[in-house]
This record gives sequence, C-alpha cells and structure tokens, in this order.
Amino acid sequence: SPATRLRLAECLALISEPLVDEVMDENPGAWRALRTTEQALRAQQDDRTRANVLHQLINRLIEDYEP
Repeated sequence: SPATRLRLAECLALISEPLVDEVMDENPGAWRALRTTEQALRAQQDDRTRANVLHQLINRLIEDYEP
C-alpha cells in the first residue's frame, strides 16, 4: 500500500546513517521522527502484516537507544 511504502522509506532512513547516528546520540529531531513513524505504523489500518514488521523494527530501535 502507499502508506506502507512511505513508512518503509522512513524506516530505512531511520536505520541508516546519518539518522541512526542521531538517534543513538539522542538528537531530539531524530527522536521525534522515530516516534512519529512508530505512531503512524501503530495506527496504520491497511497492510497490517508489513506494517507490523516495520513497527517491530522501530520498536527495537526505541528499546535499544531510548534516552
């Protein structure tokens, strides 16, 4: 779905340099982007199987690096 494609692009950006470094360094802007993507994936109604996989990825990043 278009929503899943958008969330996938956001996830790839968040787990790639330089954004992942900013997440690890507790940059507020990077964390806002991470939280926004997490909320969007949680709320997504269509394509739940793929959205759940992406949500697990983002949740793991949050668990590992949450300030």
